[in-house]
Amino acid sequence: MNSKTRMGVLLGVAALFTLAVFSFPPLAQDPDYHNFADHIRFLGIPNFADVISNLVFGVVGVMGLAALKRVAMHEQTFYRPQETIFFVLIFTGAFLTGLGSAYYHWAPGDATLLWDRLPMAIVFMAVFALILADRLGIELGLLALGPLVFLGLVSVLYWDHTETLGQGDLRPYILVQFLPILLLPVLLVLFPARYSKSICFVKLVGWYLVAKIFEQLDAWVFTGTAGMVSGHTLKHLVAGTALFFLVSYLEERRCLRPVGG
Repeated sequence: MNSKTRMGVLLGVAALFTLAVFSFPPLAQDPDYHNFADHIRFLGIPNFADVISNLVFGVVGVMGLAALKRVAMHEQTFYRPQETIFFVLIFTGAFLTGLGSAYYHWAPGDATLLWDRLPMAIVFMAVFALILADRLGIELGLLALGPLVFLGLVSVLYWDHTETLGQGDLRPYILVQFLPILLLPVLLVLFPARYSKSICFVKLVGWYLVAKIFEQLDAWVFTGTAGMVSGHTLKHLVAGTALFFLVSYLEERRCLRPVGG
């Protein structure tokens, strides 16, 4: 399969998924989404487990930025020094996700959910740009990073604005969250890697999908564990753990082509 055909497959999948998402009418945020199973207050903190479990995002953010500082000068970690921006945004976004999600779970509602989703959009899009850099070229990944992060933030702000108008529309945010996941296998199978340890991306997406399953089983898990832990708390722990794969990836990956070539 030549390069034009491979790119055509990639763009075709992206176009089909985009058309499928926007073939549905605007999708408002379900008010019941904010009704989580675990309402236990502890140490004066409402919804204690759902709030505190966000510490994992803060920890991975700090660990990732520390790892970036350690490896930034390693000549086989990056082809270009500008690539560090991918990881700065990913791990800063992870840290801010911990803060934003904790804030949201302290007082769940559309207004606080905005601050949960904004940093998550940064992480989604920065990871996607990182994968594009690995598979389609460093220059393309760096060029796409800014527009992708902008689109991610706009998708959340657009949802928030439409909710205030009483006509909520989650479709752009759904696209931001799930299109990169759909395109990942296409990118990994059809395009060659520029760095080692690409299996990290498969692990990352796999664990994130498990986290989404726990999110859907929030009340069922809480009931099944006799109130010990809820599905949403596990979602935080699993999703946060998924990001740890990016820390090890950063520390262990190596250039597969001559640096500067």
